[in-house]
Amino acid sequence: MKRSYVYMITALVVINIICLVMIIFHGGDQALNGVFATPSVKNLGKVKDKKELTGDFYISNISHQEVNILDAKVSCGCLKLNVPKRQLKPGEKMKVTLQVNPKGYFGKQSFDAVLTTDHPFTPAVRILLTCHVSATVPHESIPTNIGEFTPSAQIDETVDISYPADVITLAGINSDNADITATLEERGEPSDSDEEGQEGQTNPWGKYKLHITGKAPARAGQFRMTIDLEAQGADWKQAKETIIGTVVSAFQPVDTVAFGFINPGEEKTEEIKIKARLRKTLQSAEAVSQRDILRKEVAIEDNTPVLRLTIKNTGPSGSFDDTVSVTIKDTEGVTYQVTVPVRAYFY
Repeated sequence: MKRSYVYMITALVVINIICLVMIIFHGGDQALNGVFATPSVKNLGKVKDKKELTGDFYISNISHQEVNILDAKVSCGCLKLNVPKRQLKPGEKMKVTLQVNPKGYFGKQSFDAVLTTDHPFTPAVRILLTCHVSATVPHESIPTNIGEFTPSAQIDETVDISYPADVITLAGINSDNADITATLEERGEPSDSDEEGQEGQTNPWGKYKLHITGKAPARAGQFRMTIDLEAQGADWKQAKETIIGTVVSAFQPVDTVAFGFINPGEEKTEEIKIKARLRKTLQSAEAVSQRDILRKEVAIEDNTPVLRLTIKNTGPSGSFDDTVSVTIKDTEGVTYQVTVPVRAYFY
């Protein structure tokens, strides 16, 4: 009885040893058996957004088998991951480098990469680079063109802007036209052009829109306005947005209508299509000139003013010059003026 009891105790000890070995090699030692990164998280502290950042990590194979790196992915296009080897022998270690361009980011940020392995316990190894980006803003941005306008037309345009700041405010407007002004409004939802961070990553850029309203200048040419902005909760204090636009005629200029040489008693006719720059629904048109010898007919055909000029050589001989003024009206009641120079030579 005593001997059987000893046998039973010995058997239990052996079983426990076998179970312990199985736990060590098949589960209990899983945390120490595989591929690991040292460090797995690296904090670079406060950095500038104009300087490329680099973090070094060491990937170690703490196992009894050769491990293959199957894939290496980064979380955004601003990252570059340098993996010098794709195979690690048991106990081998290698250095990988994670580089990031922080331009377009502001505040606390995290950038990560994932290495995929064929080790059963550690199929994915994640490395994380963290920092606090101190964003810098140029004193004046590239001018934003809000388009072309006819003389004295109403302007109602919006421009999306993004700045690295908790809050930005409009500090002043300097415009070469007193009839044009701007207001600053929050956008609410980010636009497609905004920088997007990785999943779970914040990118607290101040997203606003400038609302440009007013009346375009009466004369053709470019107009410009400069908007002063101030920041709160940022590493910069002031910035400028420049808005430009162009006033153009609603219709393309018409070259001189040249009839050439006209014999005595001869009559010639020329047809001129006045092409529009902007899309307007036209209603009517009329034409006048300084000299009655030039007959004028103008009509709207397929939403295009068509001017027909007829001249007859009734003498005396010499050059004939005149200017036709065409007045065009659209369905909104807006009128446009187009001048057409005319020249002929009478024998």
